[in-house]
Amino acid sequence: MKIIVAIDKFKGSVSQQQANAAAHRAIMSVLPKAQVVTIPACDGGDGTATILAAIMGGERVNCTVSAVHSGLPPVSTNYWVANDTALIDIASAAGLALVPPSQRDVMHSSTLGTGQMIVHALQQGYRHIVIGLGGSATCDCGAGLLSALGFRFVDNNGNTLDPIPINLTQVARIDDSQVTQAVRDTRFTVITDVNNPLCGEHGAAAVFAPQKGASPQQVEQLETALRHMAQLFPPQASETAGAGAAGGVGAAMMALLDAKPTSGAHYVLQAAQFEHHLAHAHLVITGEGRIDEQSGMGKITGEVARIAHHHGVKCVAVCGTVSNEHNLPFTAILPVSPPFLPLDEAMRPEIAVANIELAVAHLITTFFDNEDLC
Repeated sequence: MKIIVAIDKFKGSVSQQQANAAAHRAIMSVLPKAQVVTIPACDGGDGTATILAAIMGGERVNCTVSAVHSGLPPVSTNYWVANDTALIDIASAAGLALVPPSQRDVMHSSTLGTGQMIVHALQQGYRHIVIGLGGSATCDCGAGLLSALGFRFVDNNGNTLDPIPINLTQVARIDDSQVTQAVRDTRFTVITDVNNPLCGEHGAAAVFAPQKGASPQQVEQLETALRHMAQLFPPQASETAGAGAAGGVGAAMMALLDAKPTSGAHYVLQAAQFEHHLAHAHLVITGEGRIDEQSGMGKITGEVARIAHHHGVKCVAVCGTVSNEHNLPFTAILPVSPPFLPLDEAMRPEIAVANIELAVAHLITTFFDNEDLC
């Protein structure tokens, strides 16, 4: 029997490596002769660069860059390099996980540190930058990142503005006269775990800013700022799927760096040769902390389900919780936590890992005929 395991993290509880390892142990306990293929499950969110580096054989590069806002100390971080490519996670310098809840200030936060990571990679000679846009703490429409690369955000009086959200409505033009040839010669790929546009009810401010600590009033201010910035970009940059990723970094990089957007899930699955491994597979097991409508909006679980279904391979999802508001071709969805277990208890890593293992063992036992259980 050939079984593919591609489970994403259970956010706040279990890493994708822990989840996949638990599933692997469960399968071996029931089907010790099974062929298990583990596919790294990531879709542009936190840790994407690390996973891509593992697939591509990359090496880590350390650097120190500016924090999300001036009230925080500089960030010691890293990115990865493989062949001619630098692999960067925006969350490594501008991630929500780096900002204590009491210090979140989305109106004064920027992606400057991520831009400095790009500059560092360019100075090492890399001319293809792949950047994962998930997990950011910012909504600056990429202004901080772009300013590190030499772009200036200028007001009506010719003054250069500090590239933070509170100033974006004052931007009259974007000056690229100080952008270096190295930046102009570089190919940028942005990989996203969402397909949201820049503005509107499904845009960066409305959907993601509250998660970053924005009040309802600040969400309105950010929406106004993003709409203003959209007027300075080519129209397609603001409407393209993924433009709203990382608080508008997707739109900014498409507009001013000619970045090529792609689904993080598609990018990772292609790098891992997922479709190749589907040949002769009997079952795919995927999953994440919660299966809901967002699972089909660029998340790895949705992409795995669609590709498996296209190839006629059954796909079962394991999860912590599930909503019926999805339209994905899973053969079955299996919540791993007993219904009586309190959420805080279910999210304890050791409990969650044990529950994943038990659920997958039960799945394998019931999925395959008894004569296969050997």
